[in-house]
Amino acid sequence: PPPSLVLKHQDFPSVLSTHHLGAAVWCGAGIAQFALRRNSAAERQRHRLVGRLHLLGVALLTAGFVQICRHDLHFDRDFRAAYADVPARDEREHRLGVLVLCGLQAWFVLTAGKAWAAARARRIDAHSAWMVRHVASGMWVVVMRALSLMANAAVFALGALGAEPPSGLVKMRIFAATAVAGTLISLSAGEMFARAAELS
Repeated sequence: PPPSLVLKHQDFPSVLSTHHLGAAVWCGAGIAQFALRRNSAAERQRHRLVGRLHLLGVALLTAGFVQICRHDLHFDRDFRAAYADVPARDEREHRLGVLVLCGLQAWFVLTAGKAWAAARARRIDAHSAWMVRHVASGMWVVVMRALSLMANAAVFALGALGAEPPSGLVKMRIFAATAVAGTLISLSAGEMFARAAELS
């Protein structure tokens, strides 16, 4: 994939200070919430404080998503700039893609809100289930990146065996396919584990 997929945000401080900072806060707080004990009163108080930090990460990530849309920093731009064979953007297809991303972002915020509301109501099983759904709604990006790395490794291996390198258009379609697959895998696994938490 084009290097700008990773590096393009460095020219946009509004994205770095929201989306990237939010991702660090969200990941750190999320790991702490699942890893740290919460048996004593002090540990439960720490859990609540880290939970508020986690919500801050959600807010920052959401603000960063708005900035990404505002500056049109979607992945198709990078492929079109890097590869001459990638055709001009289909605006209808692009709007549909952005709409799907907005839906994912809305689910990300909604699940965080549901988890917070359940915690406030002391509904611990529901809180755990919604937290699992929430983490899954953000982890699709990580799953997608892992799938993208595996796809790139497969392309490299085929090239080493003498296969013709894929075109820029094929590379873009592979990247889009890993995004769809990552989303489906993450949300499906999250729902499965969430339902298990509700039944436990």
